Amino acid sequence: MSERFCVNGLGSANALLNLMHMLTAFGMQWVMGAIVGQWQPDVGGHYPAAAYFAGLSIALTVQLVAFAWFAFLPAVWPSRDDQRVPRPAISPANSALNQ
Repeated sequence: MSERFCVNGLGSANALLNLMHMLTAFGMQWVMGAIVGQWQPDVGGHYPAAAYFAGLSIALTVQLVAFAWFAFLPAVWPSRDDQRVPRPAISPANSALNQ
């Protein structure tokens, strides 16, 4: 992150990233609970295993999509750093300051 943000804004960017992690975790737990809640509990108040399987399958699918994005996106969409043309180094002998 230090390559993308200035030193003054680095703490705010890190705090925002942590907030997004927490909100995403909360959202995923809420979605999994909503999926499990689609089934009727038994007499003891327990939900069937199929409900948990469905909820956890959604979470696993989201994680696999995120992993694929992380693993394969650089091959499909190169970053700005990959597109930069390297500039030749200026030697002190050729520098305008030494003339």
